[in-house]
Amino acid sequence: MRILRRFLARVKNFAMGQRSREFGIRIAVGAIRGNVMAVVFHQGLVLTLIATSVGVGAALPAARALTQLLFGISPLDATSFCSSVVLLGLMSVAACVIPALRAVRLDPVRALRSE
Repeated sequence: MRILRRFLARVKNFAMGQRSREFGIRIAVGAIRGNVMAVVFHQGLVLTLIATSVGVGAALPAARALTQLLFGISPLDATSFCSSVVLLGLMSVAACVIPALRAVRLDPVRALRSE
């Protein structure tokens, strides 16, 4: 769990680092820091929704194929699917916190001078 959360946070940090100039301009122009945080969370949650949709779409046929390996649950157990989606969603939100705080604390002058 912790390894996956760290991996997701590093991916988000990389994506936020690519957009640091944009965030610097937004803050310099006068954007509210909450809006900058919302942009980072929006980007992360859209990626999570897309990945979750693809994952659930692939898991449904895979569950049917693995029916003989499952013991004690049905292949399309709603509790298992829903709990995994919720858990991955919470991990994605946790992974977005560090880059969002980094974007909010960004010094606009330093971000604009970096390139």
